[in-house]
Amino acid sequence: MKEENKKQIFVFLSIVITIVLTFTLISNRENFVGLVAYANIGCCDLICQETSLAECPGNLHPGQDCNSIKQCNVGCCIDKEGYCLDNYLKGSCEDQGTFEAKSCINVPQCVVEKEKQDMAQSIGYPIIYTQDSLIFSEPITGKWGLPFVVKALLFKQENISNIDVQITSTDHLENLTLFDDGNHGDGNANDNLFAAVWQSKNVPPFKGIKNFELSQNGNKNNLILSASDCLPLGGHSINTNNTQNIIFVGYEENKEITFFKNKANNLFNVITEIAIKKSLANIESVEEYFSENSYNYYVLAQSIDQPNKNLVLDKVINQCNFIFNINETPSNETNDEITKIKNIIFFLDEDFPYCEQNKDYVHVNPDFMINASVTSDNTTQTDFIENFCDYVITKEELKNKYMSELVPPYIQINEIIFNQEDNPEINLDFTIYDNKNETINYTIYLDLDHPLMYLKQNLTTNGTKINLNLTIPDGKHIMWIEAEDIDGNMELSKAIPIEKNVNDFRVIINSLDEVSHLTSPEIRFGVFHKVPDFDLSYEIYANKEVISKGEVKPLFEKSVKTELPDGEYVIYIVITDKKGNKASSWPYKIIVGTEVQPETYSANIEWYEE
Repeated sequence: MKEENKKQIFVFLSIVITIVLTFTLISNRENFVGLVAYANIGCCDLICQETSLAECPGNLHPGQDCNSIKQCNVGCCIDKEGYCLDNYLKGSCEDQGTFEAKSCINVPQCVVEKEKQDMAQSIGYPIIYTQDSLIFSEPITGKWGLPFVVKALLFKQENISNIDVQITSTDHLENLTLFDDGNHGDGNANDNLFAAVWQSKNVPPFKGIKNFELSQNGNKNNLILSASDCLPLGGHSINTNNTQNIIFVGYEENKEITFFKNKANNLFNVITEIAIKKSLANIESVEEYFSENSYNYYVLAQSIDQPNKNLVLDKVINQCNFIFNINETPSNETNDEITKIKNIIFFLDEDFPYCEQNKDYVHVNPDFMINASVTSDNTTQTDFIENFCDYVITKEELKNKYMSELVPPYIQINEIIFNQEDNPEINLDFTIYDNKNETINYTIYLDLDHPLMYLKQNLTTNGTKINLNLTIPDGKHIMWIEAEDIDGNMELSKAIPIEKNVNDFRVIINSLDEVSHLTSPEIRFGVFHKVPDFDLSYEIYANKEVISKGEVKPLFEKSVKTELPDGEYVIYIVITDKKGNKASSWPYKIIVGTEVQPETYSANIEWYEE
């Protein structure tokens, strides 16, 4: 038994080992095949397309997407002669020059004016910068004591680690070293943007505004300090000879002052853009415009606690007293100083929905749109500023304007005089009101709301009293007025019931009860008159055109055949006696033929009551 057990165990182990070896071989074979297939497909870096190994004329990166291969990054290649080549592969540029992973239009070196001896004079891109560097500060204007970040952007590649900048005013000179190491507010290291923090508290205290000049290698820009929260806007030097000033003040409850300053900057840009466009023919530069032909612009970097005009004026005088040469404590008397010099205060208030201007004080919501009229050649900067609210519209005003355009006219019937029974005329007195103060079209209808069935049609204006004598034929009628304004809004008056029986003179159509007729219908009608033996004449109208006429006797039914082509018609009959008195039937709207689709005219009207 023991020998047999050993044999069974040996056989079992042999089978297990055989199975394991078989699965291992199969698994390794599959992995091997997979690796071979994987190694044969990838990104070909010469053409930056996914290919097989056999199809790639360059180096194949197995199993990699071309977007992940740095050689396939597309950007601007600046070759060794200075030419800028856009949409270039990084891998193809490395041996020819410098690669920037962006469009050449965004590379300063490609849009700066070349030196005359430079071989790459025509680079195919617009000249945006005519200097070799750009120097500026953030912010451009600020209060004394606050730090400023002074920056310089070099447009040409230079292997330098720092540059020196001079900060000068009439009584102050200071040198500042800027770095390109990524640790001085300059962004990334070695990107040709140099920066350093300048402490404005190094400047001795002063009053009012002090202009500084930043200069580096012949390139210059402005930096402006204010001794108070009354800050110049736009970064342009203040012209002390100007006696015209604009001060932006903000009421921004629960918002940071930077939010308001952005709104003030937006309005400043609107005003100056309009002004500069008007003046370009007479000036050589924008800087000349600001130094010679414009207002000075300021922003009060303090929010107002409440939208109160006197509080605004006190704040302005307190912080901007250098504008008015006022040094004493603000009072109601000093508020009058604002009008001695040409100053306009713009109070930007997000909680105020409209624009209101009282001489030199403008209270306006900062979110507004400019009217197209401001582009007129006759609109000057002074016109725009001194009549600001005429040229802008706020969101609320725009909404109200649209809502008012939807309001129809209002028709007021003042009086109706029906005269005596033997008088066919009535006297109608009414007035139409409209909020647009434009012409109004009115129509007086009798019996049927149809373009052909009106007694009177004319134009009027808002609030004009209208008095008319209207001739009404015998019978029972309904009359009303319809008014339409310039925007197409329509309104109906209340219906006026009228019954005239001058001669017991009536005409009744007996045959047009059906609206639709396959062929032109026969018209049957009867006439009543207090003199039965009168010879009467009749006229049958279809859409105000006479289609039949003749003689008829009272109390006898008359039958008339018609030959109307397919279409829609308003049929009515007018009877005239020997004295000229007239009677008219009710109008009937009919359709002749099967292909005609009826037009609809409806009058949802109320009854007039005296």
